[in-house]
Amino acid sequence: INDIKDGPEQPLTADDERYVARVTSPITGVSNNIRVCIRVRPPNQRELDGGASNIIVKKEGATKVRVQGPTNDPKDFNAFVYDVVLQNATQPEAFEAIGVEVVRAVYHGFNATCFAYGQTSSGKSYSMVGKLSGAELGEHSGMLPRVGKLL
Repeated sequence: INDIKDGPEQPLTADDERYVARVTSPITGVSNNIRVCIRVRPPNQRELDGGASNIIVKKEGATKVRVQGPTNDPKDFNAFVYDVVLQNATQPEAFEAIGVEVVRAVYHGFNATCFAYGQTSSGKSYSMVGKLSGAELGEHSGMLPRVGKLL
C-alpha cells in the first residue's frame, strides 16, 4: 500500500459507475449482519509440480461447496453452505461479490469489516491486497485498494 502515491484522481470507468449506483442505492429490510464467503483458489504451480491433480473442493451452485474426503470415494464428502462461494474468481469478481456491499454498508452509516482467514499460502494477502501496480488499480489489485478507490 505504501507504493500508492497521491496523484491525479483517476476517471471513473463503466464498472465504477455501476458500483457507485449500487453503493448509493438504499438498504431496505434485508439483514446483512454477518456474511460468510469462501474463495477457493486453483492449485498453484508448486502444488501441481508436487503431483496435486485432484481438486478436493468443488463449487455446487452459488452458495455450496463440496469437500472430497480422504478416500477419494465419490460418496465420501462433506458439503458446506456459505453466503457467497467464489471458485477461481478474478479480483474484480471477488470485489463485485463482496467489497461493493461492504462499501455500501459504510456509505449508509453502518460499521463494516471484511477480513480474510485461512491457512498459510491460501491466498489471504492476494485477496485483500493483491499485486499493486502503482497508483492505478490493475487486474490483480485486491479488495483494499478497490474499496479505497470506491470510497
